[in-house]
Amino acid sequence: MADLQHFLDQIPDEFAKLEAIIRQVFATGQQGELTQARVQGWIDELVSGEGVGSRAGLTGFDLEDQIRDDIAKHVITQEVIMETFDLTAEEADQVILGSNEGGLDFSGLEAQGGGVLEGGDLVKVVRADGSSYFAVRYVVAGIEHLYSYESEAAAKKAMGSLEGAIEISEDTVNDGDTWLLGDAAGLEGQEGTYQTYFDNIMIEAGLEAGIQNPGMMGAYAADPDIQRILAEGEAGGWGDERIQAAIRGTEFYLEVLYPGIDNILEAGIGNPETAYKNYTQSVDATLSALGYTRDDDGSYRSVIGEMLDAGITTEEFVESSQIFIRAENSPEFAAILDQWVQEATGKSVTFEEWFEVLEGTTDAELAQIVENATIQFQAQNANIFLSPEDVTRLALATDFTEQSVAEAFSSVEQTLLSLGDAGLRRYSLSTTQLVDAFLDVGEDAATTRRLATKTIRELGLEDDPKATFFTGFTTRGAPQRTGLLAGAPEAG
Repeated sequence: MADLQHFLDQIPDEFAKLEAIIRQVFATGQQGELTQARVQGWIDELVSGEGVGSRAGLTGFDLEDQIRDDIAKHVITQEVIMETFDLTAEEADQVILGSNEGGLDFSGLEAQGGGVLEGGDLVKVVRADGSSYFAVRYVVAGIEHLYSYESEAAAKKAMGSLEGAIEISEDTVNDGDTWLLGDAAGLEGQEGTYQTYFDNIMIEAGLEAGIQNPGMMGAYAADPDIQRILAEGEAGGWGDERIQAAIRGTEFYLEVLYPGIDNILEAGIGNPETAYKNYTQSVDATLSALGYTRDDDGSYRSVIGEMLDAGITTEEFVESSQIFIRAENSPEFAAILDQWVQEATGKSVTFEEWFEVLEGTTDAELAQIVENATIQFQAQNANIFLSPEDVTRLALATDFTEQSVAEAFSSVEQTLLSLGDAGLRRYSLSTTQLVDAFLDVGEDAATTRRLATKTIRELGLEDDPKATFFTGFTTRGAPQRTGLLAGAPEAG
């Protein structure tokens, strides 16, 4: 929330009318209508010397006068001028017109007493030494907000009388539910009730904090620590940075509004709220795909808090969650992955424990778990059953894509079907040797593949009645080879 000085510092000295009307915006309690972009737009018009929009064609002093009048009419408004200065509608219109055009100027008016001071009650705060001071007290959500007067005379002028002031001990101030937030003079000139004034502060601060959900906004506004910081900051003229720094230390900020953000704060990131928002946006779609339940406000704050507390980066989560999603869609892969996860971490592949799995493993360890599970899964798809030791050995010895591994196991499966038990026995081949051979593991891989191919060929010749060995010729000159007899020429 920008204060008056923030805007005044931006206005070049030569634009005194703009500075004066901005002061009146604050004096009448309409600063909520000001934004950085809006004020900068007026400054840009004056600097360029050319009006825009309804002010097109105006230059110089005429342009400055019109900007002043437009702010009085559309930002401060006739109604507020009437209430603040106790004027009729016609008189308020004269103020909007301004003295340069025959109307009235704000400088000649005196704001009426009351404003947000109405609705509070007068208290006399008694110190331990017997001295005392007066303050106006407002109650918001069970919390007493006190604003002190600089003198007894100031209190009497503002309240009209000191009779009926309620005495309270200074020991109760700033101890529990009674807070001294600032000077009562800082509230003068505001419009409406204190509740409205304070609600506007809370709403604006909540929107700046990124709160959109009404329920969360209500919780934010009702939090005593947030209330105190914002009220004290508004009354004391704190800058935005000081207010935000104080809010970042509250339990509501750390546990409700941005759970897990303390890890971002500890990293020293310049704008932790933006970093938190970026983190949320990066994982939102994946959390939705995984089926996690949103909080009542529609966000994943609770889940994200767990992730940040576990130190899980967005990249790590998005990449690893594809594994989890695959497991959700494939019971067979899930069962295998679960075995390897339990072996390595003692956890299971479930919603409840997946973050703990990520927290308890390094990227390299998780990659090893997934590679082991993938190799075993593809082997089982090919009806090849490997021991855990062999799976781990292959994972360490190879660096293939899953598709390459699947193709290799498919080749092993076809070879085993072709060889059969007899073929394996002929040259003492084993399933493990064939797996190593087709994954090109070990020095004997190529030799094993050739031997398997030779054995298949030999077995094929024995099984084919038309492929017997040549044994010579008959007395009539026909070849003595069963497989070729049918195609031999007749001898004559």
